[in-house]
Parts: sequence; structure tokens; C-alpha cells
Amino acid sequence: MTSDNKDKDNIQNENAKLDGTDFRFFLTLKIFDLLPVIFNAIVKITLGYFCYLSIDALAGKTTITNVVLSYLKAKESDFGMPWILAFIFFLWAIFERKERRRKTEQLHKHNRKLEMIINPDRSSSGLLPTGETNPKDERI
Repeated sequence: MTSDNKDKDNIQNENAKLDGTDFRFFLTLKIFDLLPVIFNAIVKITLGYFCYLSIDALAGKTTITNVVLSYLKAKESDFGMPWILAFIFFLWAIFERKERRRKTEQLHKHNRKLEMIINPDRSSSGLLPTGETNPKDERI
């Protein structure tokens, strides 16, 4: 019997072992895995709807926001554009920092597995999974 036939037989045996209980457990597990995704979608849709209602309520009305924005956008005023650009870059920097920490945390898990394979006796540097210094190590 070749290796491919053995693999196919193993897969068929595994599939035969799956009864209703295993399938229900698997289905329940997947449903609970989807709950955070569904919750996040509901929150985003709700926030978007609230933003829409806010804009709808203020549409066509003069507010302090209109006055400030018209001042910042005025061609005679060179004051507005630097503040707008500074705000955009500020938001970009916050997003970039969060994204870098998230990516570092993902890579930390992968690196930890590889380090344990290569050298299980290796000690940790004490950094948090996000790459930040451990709060216990910081000096005032």
C-alpha cells in the first residue's frame, strides 16, 4: 500500500468517526468563533447609523463647526491648512502605532514557537508581547 492510499484511508476513517455529536460540537465552536465578528459588525453599523442621524439633524443649519471650518478653509487664511494636515498626520500616527503593536504581537507568538523549537532553555527578554517594556522594569 502506498503512502497516498494510507492517507486516503486515514481521512476516510476520520470522516467515519465524525458522528452527530462531533459535528454539533464543531458547529457550536464555529458559531462562538463568529460571535465577536458579528458583534463588531453590529457596533460599526450602529455607530455609522448614529453618525448619519447626527449629520441629518444638522444638515442645512449653521453651527459653530461651519464657522470654524469656513475660517480654516478660507483662501486668505494660511492658518487652517497646517492645522488640518497636523490633525491628519496625528490620526495616521495613532493608527500606525496600533497597527505596529498588533503586528508585533502576532509575530511574537510565532517567534516564541520557533525559539522553543530551536532552544527550549532560552530565557525571555521580559518584553511584553506588544514589544513594550514590562511595567515592572520601568524606572521613574
